[in-house]
Amino acid sequence: GVAEPGETLTYTVALTNSGAVAALHDLTDNIDDNTTYVAGSSSGTANAGEPDSAADPLVWNDVIVPANGSVTVVYQVLVADPLDLSVTEIRNAATDDCTVNPNACVVTPTPEADLAITKDDGSPGYEPGEDVVYTIVVTNNGPQDVQGALVNDPLPSGVTSATWSCGSPTGGASCGAPGSVTGPIVDAPVDLPVGGTVTFELTISVPDGKTGEMINTATVTSPAGIPDRDLSNNTARDRGVYPLVETVKALTGESGAINGVAEPGETLTYTLTLTNLEPFEIQYDPFDNIDDNTTYVAGSTQGTAGASEPDQASDPLVWTGITIAPSGVVTITYQVVVADPIPAGVSEIRNAATEDCAAAPDACVVTPIPFDIAKEKQLAGESGTLAGIAEPGET
Repeated sequence: GVAEPGETLTYTVALTNSGAVAALHDLTDNIDDNTTYVAGSSSGTANAGEPDSAADPLVWNDVIVPANGSVTVVYQVLVADPLDLSVTEIRNAATDDCTVNPNACVVTPTPEADLAITKDDGSPGYEPGEDVVYTIVVTNNGPQDVQGALVNDPLPSGVTSATWSCGSPTGGASCGAPGSVTGPIVDAPVDLPVGGTVTFELTISVPDGKTGEMINTATVTSPAGIPDRDLSNNTARDRGVYPLVETVKALTGESGAINGVAEPGETLTYTLTLTNLEPFEIQYDPFDNIDDNTTYVAGSTQGTAGASEPDQASDPLVWTGITIAPSGVVTITYQVVVADPIPAGVSEIRNAATEDCAAAPDACVVTPIPFDIAKEKQLAGESGTLAGIAEPGET
């Protein structure tokens, strides 16, 4: 009941004559745009051979249907391979209106599944020199069973030692790599019936002396031939920070005419708010990835952090050794200038005090640029006698 890419589908059209005399019928069959007729496949009990038109629609002329009898026409089509992700069904209709004549239509869904992945280590931070254990759960929300989905989880930057295992299957699911494996998760195959889950446990060893963000990203990918139509849940991220600092970023000033829009040549003011969640004083090195279409305004840094100019004023901006008291809060405010003109194809100005805005959305500010305005002008009225001609003295 599923039309797979590259599959051959066989259709049977039954023609019934309830009259007292034989009838001639011109059979028309609208095949789906994502299928092609298989030449030489036409058969059945009717007198029809190959269709008189093998394009779309298929046409068999003068099919003889006996009085009070029935005949069949059987033929095949080949489903496109690959199928576009937007195609959700293959529709084949021996009528121009399936609503009026539903028995003359066959609608076959195409393969699809909704794979999802989550991951968590149960903590917002990490400790240098210790292990971090992530729990990664992969699920198939259906509607098709999936065999050979691939799970990947590369190690965070700076981490080189890890082990992982896959287990705890539910709903008939299974792992392709039982036991303990050393290193990152690379193309680990899993079989997932609808509703089935498997659980990975990934243990990484954090190097001594590591500080700042540690972002770990896991993905699940559907195999070829089974599109995943919701990719929003195919990636899971976990972000840890040491020392444990909460970073919040906001756009707090604009020199342009339109609020919330990054205009060419405009000066934008950003404020970083850093909250120390540790019970001890820390020295923290905040950074900020400014957009490629902006430049830092020299001398613009201020705030409660005691920060002067960034130690690195290119992209990313970096301030080193910012002191934050136990449970304390400091701010850093600075400015950038938007490029003028903004290059074609740029739709937003993105400014991020994190390496991954999806993992730390509060540390990111995305500001749209102005939309282009389409201009159209017409001559709306004339006082003269000749239409479309500018006459002397005419308004």
